[in-house]
Amino acid sequence: MDYDARSYPETTGVALLALSGSDGPIIRKACGWARAQLPACQTSEGESWLRLGLLAHGQLPPDVAAPERPARTIQNAALALLASAAGEGRNPFLE
Repeated sequence: MDYDARSYPETTGVALLALSGSDGPIIRKACGWARAQLPACQTSEGESWLRLGLLAHGQLPPDVAAPERPARTIQNAALALLASAAGEGRNPFLE
């Protein structure tokens, strides 16, 4: 039972982060989707994962505003802090 499902910000961001250092048409397509979805992302978690994934590929647009979604849990607040640090060049996932 194979079928294509809609991508989610969280899963796209995690996959892009995990594939840091990789390139190809599918990676570029995922980065394009992530860039397009970032402004409309509805959750702090999704926004943070998209930022981390895009940063891992050097694809976060420079004109993207700082995170705006409220973190509703400690886990999401910690993830937002990690994404913010990565935006400043300190990405612990890539060190």
